[in-house]
Amino acid sequence: MTKTITIITIIACTIIIACTCAMPASAEAVEDVYAMTTVVVELDYDNDAVVCVDFNGNEWAFYGIEDWLVGDVATLVMWNAETDIIYDDEVLDVYYSGWFTPEQVAQWLNH
Repeated sequence: MTKTITIITIIACTIIIACTCAMPASAEAVEDVYAMTTVVVELDYDNDAVVCVDFNGNEWAFYGIEDWLVGDVATLVMWNAETDIIYDDEVLDVYYSGWFTPEQVAQWLNH
């Protein structure tokens, strides 16, 4: 019984120490990064590019078609390039966020 408790205590301490060391001391907000919701409207197989449109009608693209389909909702993590204009912003990362039917995509584009 004491052997089991000792092993469980060692495992618990190891997990706590590993998690504490892996986390930063303080999480700071990154001011120049933001998230943007888009809908996939085109897949460019020749260039391995996914083309998305945000709610304002701006087109964004990222590489890596893999499992993306037209109608997928993609959340783009964007870097604002430390400027006030949106047109020079860059896509840092992409997350799958759902799917729209073709009718919903048309409604999104024609809002």
